[in-house]
Amino acid sequence: MEQSIKRILKDYPMLTAGDKLLLACSGGADSSAMLDFFSKKAQEWGLTVYAAHFNHKLRGAESERDEEFVTRQCEWRGIPLYKSSREVAETAARQKISVEMAARQARYEFLEEIADQLEAKI
Repeated sequence: MEQSIKRILKDYPMLTAGDKLLLACSGGADSSAMLDFFSKKAQEWGLTVYAAHFNHKLRGAESERDEEFVTRQCEWRGIPLYKSSREVAETAARQKISVEMAARQARYEFLEEIADQLEAKI
């Protein structure tokens, strides 16, 4: 995985020393691997790394466990974590859109808000 990320960043230079990077972390395997990778490379690459977790409140206790997992992982790595949540099923019903669309919209709004505050790349 590390080689793949390095190759992508070489082919598509998105990051430069001094950048602030906001990582969207769900608690799943992919975002956990991303968090681990960038926490290890931050100093070497001159990055300031932050994490964000959005709890969609769709899976009950499992959603809460994901949030707790991301919180512990960020604490262990010393990465500042920004969290938010919303009952997206209710939002979807109210706006007459799919749950997936409501979840995506809520998550993107949150990430963009935090990235703007931090002046960070997502």
